[in-house]
Order: sequence, then C-alpha cells, then structure tokens
Amino acid sequence: MPIPPAPLSFDDVHWPALYARVEAAAGYPILATTDIARGVVMALLRTSRAFGVAPVAYCVMPDHVHLVLAGQTPESDTRTALRRWKQVSGAGHRQRSGLTLWRPRCAEHALRDSTQLRDAVAYLAGEPVRAGIARAPGEYPWLSVPPACARGTGRPPARPDWWPDRVTSGCRTGYSSPR
Repeated sequence: MPIPPAPLSFDDVHWPALYARVEAAAGYPILATTDIARGVVMALLRTSRAFGVAPVAYCVMPDHVHLVLAGQTPESDTRTALRRWKQVSGAGHRQRSGLTLWRPRCAEHALRDSTQLRDAVAYLAGEPVRAGIARAPGEYPWLSVPPACARGTGRPPARPDWWPDRVTSGCRTGYSSPR
C-alpha cells in the first residue's frame, strides 16, 4: 500500500508545479514488483522532503510512474527534485539488482495554475482504470492522489490539451523555467 504524501492545498503551491511521466528502462514491468515500487515511493517521499517539494500525486504503474510535484516554498525546484529522485531510486535499484531502473528521458510539463494542476491530478488518478488494471482509481494500490480525485466512478478524464505527447532528453517536454 502506498504511503500518502502530506496534504497540500492547491492554494499553497509555489508555481510552476510539475507533471512528469518517467518510464522504466526498456519498458519492462519491473515496477509491478512490490518491493521495487515501495523503494521508488520511499525515495520519492524522502527526496521531495529534502527539496521542499510536495508530491501532490503519484501513480506507480508496472512500467512507468506518473508524478505531480509542487513547490512548498518560493525556492523549491521541482525539476531538480525530479532529477534527484530518479538518481536516488535508480542508484538504489542498480545496487540491489545490477540493472538500470529508468530510461534517461522522460515527459515533463510545467503546471502554471490550479486548473492545470487539477487536470493533471485527475488524469493521473484515472491512469490505472484506462490501463485496465483497476475498475476504479481508489482500488489501485500504488496510486496516491488527493481523496476527492480518487472517488470518481465515471469514465477517467481525457488527456488535457496541454499534455506532453512525446519524450525528450533531460525531462524538458513542455517546460520553460520561470526564472
């Protein structure tokens, strides 16, 4: 069972927040293993705390992870926290198994307001249902979203218009720094 992140009011977010989809190396379903999924989540929670970033929502699928990260202070850097989380979780996996955990590239999008943040969380909450591995978002054990987003019984929302549709190096799809 996933460990829920600390609650964060969408009003407390320091923009931009960040959506990312991180793929497992070679697309193999390594994240379906409970111990590996738990290690990935624990690394996410530790890294987020260290960087002053809140993991608003996450979904660990068998071969990829969806994340929505939000800054908790004006100095928070969600992109650096994402990169560090990939490094930490990947290094831990390599140490235990000798295998690479993550592809070097990922899809990423800056979320500039609460509407985009809510859209991203709602889309992420519907991912297990769209993939056919759960009948309802709340049934999937590796999904952690704000409770109101997991209760929907209808069809999961469609991909928002701004959604990144390609993967590029350095986790930069759709991202432009506010600085």
